[in-house]
Amino acid sequence: MFAKELKELKGINKAYIQTIDGEYVNDASFYFANGCKLLDIETEKIDEKELDDLELKEGEMLSAGVPAMIRCFEKNGGLIPAPLDIPEELKPFCGRAMKVTTLKELCDTTDYPIFVKPHGKGKLFDGQVVSCKEELELFRYVDQQDGWDTQVFSSQVLKIVSEFRCFIIDGEIYDCRKYKGEYSQVPDFKTIDYCVSKYKRAPIAYALDFGVTDNGRTVLIEANDAYSLGPYGFDSYNYTRMLILRWKEIMRVGS
Repeated sequence: MFAKELKELKGINKAYIQTIDGEYVNDASFYFANGCKLLDIETEKIDEKELDDLELKEGEMLSAGVPAMIRCFEKNGGLIPAPLDIPEELKPFCGRAMKVTTLKELCDTTDYPIFVKPHGKGKLFDGQVVSCKEELELFRYVDQQDGWDTQVFSSQVLKIVSEFRCFIIDGEIYDCRKYKGEYSQVPDFKTIDYCVSKYKRAPIAYALDFGVTDNGRTVLIEANDAYSLGPYGFDSYNYTRMLILRWKEIMRVGS
Protein backbone atom coordinates (compact mmCIF):
# COMPACT_ATOMS: atom_id res chain seq x y z
CA MET A 1 0.00 0.00 0.00
CA PHE A 2 2.76 2.45 0.91
CA ALA A 3 4.52 1.84 -2.40
CA LYS A 4 1.25 2.45 -4.27
CA GLU A 5 0.71 5.71 -2.38
CA LEU A 6 4.20 6.96 -3.22
CA LYS A 7 3.65 6.12 -6.88
CA GLU A 8 0.44 8.21 -6.85
CA LEU A 9 2.42 11.21 -5.56
CA LYS A 10 5.09 11.10 -8.25
CA GLY A 11 5.42 14.19 -10.37
CA ILE A 12 5.65 16.68 -7.50
CA ASN A 13 9.14 17.53 -6.25
CA LYS A 14 8.73 21.07 -4.90
CA ALA A 15 5.93 22.92 -3.11
CA TYR A 16 5.54 26.63 -2.43
CA ILE A 17 3.70 27.46 0.80
CA GLN A 18 1.90 30.76 1.37
CA THR A 19 3.15 32.94 4.22
CA ILE A 20 2.44 36.38 5.64
CA ASP A 21 5.56 38.34 6.56
CA GLY A 22 7.52 35.10 6.48
CA GLU A 23 5.20 33.21 8.83
CA TYR A 24 2.88 30.35 7.90
CA VAL A 25 -0.69 31.59 7.64
CA ASN A 26 -2.35 28.77 9.62
CA ASP A 27 -2.06 25.21 10.93
CA ALA A 28 -2.74 23.83 7.44
CA SER A 29 0.59 25.28 6.30
CA PHE A 30 2.44 23.52 9.13
CA TYR A 31 0.74 20.20 8.42
CA PHE A 32 1.51 20.45 4.71
CA ALA A 33 5.15 21.46 5.31
CA ASN A 34 5.63 18.53 7.69
CA GLY A 35 4.01 16.14 5.23
CA CYS A 36 6.31 17.34 2.45
CA LYS A 37 9.27 16.72 4.75
CA LEU A 38 8.10 13.14 5.32
CA LEU A 39 7.74 12.69 1.55
CA ASP A 40 11.12 14.30 0.81
CA ILE A 41 9.49 17.11 -1.19
CA GLU A 42 11.35 20.41 -1.21
CA THR A 43 9.38 23.37 0.17
CA GLU A 44 9.78 27.11 -0.15
CA LYS A 45 7.89 29.86 1.64
CA ILE A 46 6.28 32.52 -0.53
CA ASP A 47 4.74 35.71 0.81
CA GLU A 48 1.16 36.43 -0.17
CA LYS A 49 2.28 39.63 -1.94
CA GLU A 50 4.41 37.55 -4.31
CA LEU A 51 1.83 34.88 -5.15
CA ASP A 52 0.51 36.50 -8.34
CA ASP A 53 4.06 36.66 -9.75
CA LEU A 54 4.82 33.01 -9.01
CA GLU A 55 5.87 31.10 -12.13
CA LEU A 56 5.45 27.38 -11.51
CA LYS A 57 7.69 24.92 -13.32
CA GLU A 58 7.00 21.28 -14.06
CA GLY A 59 6.89 19.26 -10.84
CA GLU A 60 6.01 22.28 -8.67
CA MET A 61 2.80 23.12 -6.79
CA LEU A 62 1.34 25.70 -4.42
CA SER A 63 -0.39 25.40 -1.06
CA ALA A 64 -2.33 28.56 -0.17
CA GLY A 65 -5.75 29.95 0.68
CA VAL A 66 -8.72 29.49 -1.66
CA PRO A 67 -8.50 32.84 -3.56
CA ALA A 68 -4.76 32.40 -4.21
CA MET A 69 -5.26 28.81 -5.32
CA ILE A 70 -8.00 29.77 -7.79
CA ARG A 71 -5.76 32.47 -9.30
CA CYS A 72 -2.93 29.95 -9.53
CA PHE A 73 -5.11 27.39 -11.34
CA GLU A 74 -6.27 30.07 -13.79
CA LYS A 75 -2.72 31.23 -14.48
CA ASN A 76 -1.31 27.74 -14.93
CA GLY A 77 -4.06 26.16 -17.01
CA GLY A 78 -5.80 24.09 -14.37
CA LEU A 79 -9.40 22.92 -14.43
CA ILE A 80 -11.00 25.63 -12.30
CA PRO A 81 -12.97 23.78 -9.60
CA ALA A 82 -16.41 25.05 -8.64
CA PRO A 83 -17.09 25.08 -4.88
CA LEU A 84 -18.38 21.68 -3.77
CA ASP A 85 -20.90 23.13 -1.30
CA ILE A 86 -23.70 20.54 -1.14
CA PRO A 87 -23.33 18.06 -4.03
CA GLU A 88 -26.70 17.32 -5.62
CA GLU A 89 -26.58 13.60 -4.83
CA LEU A 90 -25.87 14.33 -1.15
CA LYS A 91 -28.78 16.72 -0.47
CA PRO A 92 -30.90 13.93 1.11
CA PHE A 93 -28.30 13.75 3.90
CA CYS A 94 -28.67 17.42 4.87
CA GLY A 95 -31.84 17.16 6.92
CA ARG A 96 -32.96 20.72 6.21
CA ALA A 97 -34.59 22.89 3.54
CA MET A 98 -32.10 24.70 1.29
CA LYS A 99 -32.18 27.09 -1.65
CA VAL A 100 -29.94 29.20 -3.89
CA THR A 101 -31.05 32.77 -4.64
CA THR A 102 -29.63 36.23 -5.15
CA LEU A 103 -28.98 38.19 -2.00
CA LYS A 104 -31.83 40.58 -2.90
CA GLU A 105 -34.32 37.75 -3.45
CA LEU A 106 -33.39 36.21 -0.13
CA CYS A 107 -33.61 39.52 1.69
CA ASP A 108 -37.13 40.12 0.32
CA THR A 109 -38.56 36.73 1.20
CA THR A 110 -36.79 35.11 4.12
CA ASP A 111 -37.74 34.37 7.70
CA TYR A 112 -35.06 34.51 10.39
CA PRO A 113 -32.81 33.06 11.62
CA ILE A 114 -31.20 31.49 8.54
CA PHE A 115 -27.79 30.11 7.63
CA VAL A 116 -26.16 31.92 4.68
CA LYS A 117 -22.99 31.26 2.68
CA PRO A 118 -21.75 32.32 -0.78
CA HIS A 119 -22.70 30.19 -3.76
CA GLY A 120 -20.25 29.64 -6.61
CA LYS A 121 -17.51 31.96 -5.34
CA GLY A 122 -15.67 29.91 -2.74
CA LYS A 123 -14.74 31.83 0.40
CA LEU A 124 -16.29 35.17 -0.56
CA PHE A 125 -17.42 35.28 3.07
CA ASP A 126 -17.71 32.74 5.86
CA GLY A 127 -20.98 30.86 6.18
CA GLN A 128 -22.91 32.10 9.21
CA VAL A 129 -26.26 32.36 10.92
CA VAL A 130 -28.09 35.63 10.19
CA SER A 131 -30.70 36.76 12.69
CA CYS A 132 -32.28 39.80 10.99
CA LYS A 133 -32.68 41.67 7.69
CA GLU A 134 -30.14 44.33 8.66
CA GLU A 135 -27.41 41.68 9.09
CA LEU A 136 -28.24 40.09 5.75
CA GLU A 137 -28.12 43.44 3.94
CA LEU A 138 -24.46 43.88 4.92
CA PHE A 139 -23.42 41.08 2.58
CA ARG A 140 -24.23 43.18 -0.47
CA TYR A 141 -20.98 45.10 0.18
CA VAL A 142 -18.80 41.97 0.11
CA ASP A 143 -18.91 41.55 -3.67
CA GLN A 144 -18.38 44.98 -5.21
CA GLN A 145 -19.28 43.71 -8.68
CA ASP A 146 -22.51 41.81 -8.02
CA GLY A 147 -23.79 43.53 -4.88
CA TRP A 148 -27.47 42.61 -4.44
CA ASP A 149 -27.13 40.07 -7.29
CA THR A 150 -24.57 38.01 -5.38
CA GLN A 151 -25.63 34.37 -5.41
CA VAL A 152 -26.05 32.90 -1.92
CA PHE A 153 -26.92 29.54 -0.49
CA SER A 154 -29.32 29.55 2.47
CA SER A 155 -30.85 26.92 4.70
CA GLN A 156 -32.86 26.35 7.83
CA VAL A 157 -30.96 26.65 11.07
CA LEU A 158 -30.59 23.37 12.93
CA LYS A 159 -29.41 23.11 16.49
CA ILE A 160 -26.01 21.44 16.01
CA VAL A 161 -24.31 20.24 19.20
CA SER A 162 -21.09 18.89 17.63
CA GLU A 163 -19.35 19.02 14.25
CA PHE A 164 -16.92 16.63 12.58
CA ARG A 165 -14.80 16.62 9.42
CA CYS A 166 -14.28 13.38 7.49
CA PHE A 167 -11.27 13.13 5.20
CA ILE A 168 -11.77 11.06 2.04
CA ILE A 169 -9.11 9.92 -0.45
CA ASP A 170 -10.14 8.00 -3.57
CA GLY A 171 -13.46 7.02 -2.02
CA GLU A 172 -11.99 5.81 1.30
CA ILE A 173 -12.61 7.55 4.63
CA TYR A 174 -9.28 7.99 6.40
CA ASP A 175 -10.35 9.86 9.53
CA CYS A 176 -13.15 11.75 11.23
CA ARG A 177 -12.06 14.66 13.45
CA LYS A 178 -14.21 16.72 15.82
CA TYR A 179 -13.68 20.46 15.39
CA LYS A 180 -16.56 21.97 17.35
CA GLY A 181 -19.05 21.17 20.09
CA GLU A 182 -19.58 18.51 22.73
CA TYR A 183 -17.01 15.71 22.76
CA SER A 184 -19.60 13.08 23.73
CA GLN A 185 -21.93 13.70 20.78
CA VAL A 186 -20.49 11.59 17.98
CA PRO A 187 -22.02 11.09 14.51
CA ASP A 188 -23.56 7.92 13.16
CA PHE A 189 -20.73 6.41 11.13
CA LYS A 190 -23.05 4.18 9.09
CA THR A 191 -24.75 7.34 7.82
CA ILE A 192 -21.36 8.81 6.92
CA ASP A 193 -20.28 5.63 5.11
CA TYR A 194 -23.51 5.59 3.12
CA CYS A 195 -23.19 9.28 2.27
CA VAL A 196 -19.66 8.81 0.90
CA SER A 197 -20.79 5.82 -1.15
CA LYS A 198 -23.43 7.99 -2.85
CA TYR A 199 -20.98 10.72 -3.91
CA LYS A 200 -20.25 9.30 -7.35
CA ARG A 201 -18.86 12.49 -8.91
CA ALA A 202 -16.45 13.17 -6.08
CA PRO A 203 -12.94 14.55 -6.65
CA ILE A 204 -9.97 12.33 -5.81
CA ALA A 205 -9.65 13.99 -2.39
CA TYR A 206 -12.14 16.01 -0.35
CA ALA A 207 -13.72 16.36 3.08
CA LEU A 208 -17.29 16.17 4.32
CA ASP A 209 -18.41 18.09 7.40
CA PHE A 210 -21.16 16.48 9.47
CA GLY A 211 -23.11 17.77 12.44
CA VAL A 212 -24.96 16.01 15.23
CA THR A 213 -28.25 17.72 16.07
CA ASP A 214 -29.77 18.14 19.51
CA ASN A 215 -32.10 15.22 18.76
CA GLY A 216 -29.25 12.93 17.74
CA ARG A 217 -29.48 13.07 13.94
CA THR A 218 -26.33 13.05 11.80
CA VAL A 219 -26.62 15.64 9.02
CA LEU A 220 -24.30 16.79 6.26
CA ILE A 221 -23.14 20.37 6.70
CA GLU A 222 -21.07 20.78 3.52
CA ALA A 223 -18.39 19.30 1.28
CA ASN A 224 -14.91 20.84 1.07
CA ASP A 225 -12.38 20.55 -1.73
CA ALA A 226 -8.94 19.22 -0.79
CA TYR A 227 -6.86 21.74 -2.73
CA SER A 228 -7.19 24.11 0.26
CA LEU A 229 -8.45 22.46 3.41
CA GLY A 230 -8.29 22.78 7.19
CA PRO A 231 -6.71 19.66 8.76
CA TYR A 232 -8.31 19.72 12.25
CA GLY A 233 -5.67 17.32 13.58
CA PHE A 234 -5.64 14.91 10.62
CA ASP A 235 -2.21 13.29 10.27
CA SER A 236 0.17 15.39 8.18
CA TYR A 237 1.22 12.55 5.85
CA ASN A 238 -2.28 11.78 4.58
CA TYR A 239 -3.27 15.44 4.71
CA THR A 240 -0.39 16.25 2.36
CA ARG A 241 -1.36 13.32 0.14
CA MET A 242 -4.82 14.86 -0.20
CA LEU A 243 -3.50 18.22 -1.34
CA ILE A 244 -1.03 16.70 -3.78
CA LEU A 245 -3.51 14.27 -5.32
CA ARG A 246 -6.13 16.98 -5.76
CA TRP A 247 -3.54 19.36 -7.22
CA LYS A 248 -2.51 16.71 -9.73
CA GLU A 249 -6.14 16.07 -10.66
CA ILE A 250 -6.90 19.75 -11.20
CA MET A 251 -3.65 20.44 -13.09
CA ARG A 252 -3.91 17.14 -15.00
CA VAL A 253 -0.44 16.08 -13.92
CA GLY A 254 0.30 12.61 -15.24
CA SER A 255 -2.94 12.44 -17.22
